[in-house]
Amino acid sequence: MAYENVGLVWTANSFEKYLSTIERPAWCQSVVLHHTAAPSLAQRPKGILLAHIENLRNFYRDQQHWSAGPHLFIDEDEIFGMCDLRQKGVHAASFNRSAIGIEVLGNYDVEDPRSGRGLACWQLAANVTASLLEWLGLEASPYTIFFHRDDPLTKKTCPGNLVKKEWILDLVKTRQQRHNSPFSKP
Repeated sequence: MAYENVGLVWTANSFEKYLSTIERPAWCQSVVLHHTAAPSLAQRPKGILLAHIENLRNFYRDQQHWSAGPHLFIDEDEIFGMCDLRQKGVHAASFNRSAIGIEVLGNYDVEDPRSGRGLACWQLAANVTASLLEWLGLEASPYTIFFHRDDPLTKKTCPGNLVKKEWILDLVKTRQQRHNSPFSKP
């Protein structure tokens, strides 16, 4: 079983509650951020729909013959599950064994991540990343948040040339500082 979370959809709050109900995976040491590229924000004016996730699952499983896919897909409003967070996914060759993979709706080689829907998508992605790191007991750093383009085995711009690592780290760290995590140690 590798696509067991297809059909699960969360808000930022319900995702954090979900995390509190499942065991932390010992293998996971980081989060890898991606962009969908296609579809872009322009191609999904109403965001991601469950049917889109089901189609992606079918593509990964039946056409690509991947044993799993990315763990999560994020648009400006919701978080869509694909693979169990406790199991290794398929999303970036060098990071599959040690990271949770998150796909953010948009093509950030051409679409603006710092305004409008793009900003809303990245703000939710930062919140989800912060929640995941807190759940895993990790601090936000360049060693716990990777981009697909950090993978030396691939030649990708993902999550888009317009998305800068320092900006994402700041978004995640700011969220962690303002948030009283239910995963914090007493």
